[in-house]
Amino acid sequence: MNLRNQGLSRIFSNMLLNTAYPLTPFQKQIFSVCYQYQDTCAYNIPAAIEIKGKISSKLLLQSLKHLQEWHPELRILIEEKEGAYVQSLQKEIVVTEEKIDADLLEECLSQEAKRTLGCLASALTRIVLWSVNESHYVIQLTISHMIADRLSLSIIIKSFWK
Repeated sequence: MNLRNQGLSRIFSNMLLNTAYPLTPFQKQIFSVCYQYQDTCAYNIPAAIEIKGKISSKLLLQSLKHLQEWHPELRILIEEKEGAYVQSLQKEIVVTEEKIDADLLEECLSQEAKRTLGCLASALTRIVLWSVNESHYVIQLTISHMIADRLSLSIIIKSFWK
């Protein structure tokens, strides 16, 4: 993404921060099921990116912050306003950084993917940076199907590398 598009994305994203929009018909359907079964992870879409090589975790965290600016859909929040469910943007998603032993990584990735995201007044995207050591990281994104599908998520992941 070139600098001009980055700036436009940031401006567009900031304009949307204080605005609420109605849910789409698809979001309404998924929301009603998620709201009824709030303990399920059936509508989570998990993805993991493994990075091997000497790189700073600080740089990775900064890149994940930029990813949120380029893809404001990652920051969608559904809340109730004036008796209706609406979507709005959070300023940012908190990226959790966890140090992990290599032997526990697979189990932790699995458990994280199964954690519910919630559907009302909570983030519909969760990002964890798993740090095995200074040359082995895994970025785990879990996103609700209310705001993305696998194709959308693959586009977001590809843009991380640009």
